[in-house]
Order: sequence, then C-alpha cells, then structure tokens
Amino acid sequence: MSAFQMDDIWYGKTGTPYENITATIQAITTRNIQVVFDEIVLIDGLHIGGRVFTQKEFQRLFDHGHQLSLFD
Repeated sequence: MSAFQMDDIWYGKTGTPYENITATIQAITTRNIQVVFDEIVLIDGLHIGGRVFTQKEFQRLFDHGHQLSLFD
C-alpha cells in the first residue's frame, strides 16, 4: 500500500520553502505527486498554487502529520 492517498493533506516541513503551507494531494503516479497548496507560495520568484513533485522530493519537503513547536 502506498503512503500517499488522494486528497490527503500534508504539511510543509520546518526550514523548507513550504514551511507553514498545507498541500493536498490531487494526483499520484508511480514517481510523482501533484498537489495544490492552501495559499499561493513564492518559490524562485514565481507565485504558485500547486506543483508536481517526485515522491522522494515531496517526502523530503512535507510531512503527513502536522508539526507543532513546543512554543505553539
């Protein structure tokens, strides 16, 4: 069974450009994940509302469980 499911919500990891961003999975292939973000993100000078990631890249940048700080 894949760790990825359609419509699952993942959270940008701390220290990445996607920190505090929520990504919802829209499509899954054997190598890629297509997501939409909960807000427009500025990446490399571009405003984007979603993106296609490789599965490995997506797991490096996002976490399935919401990460909370001890100070939240």
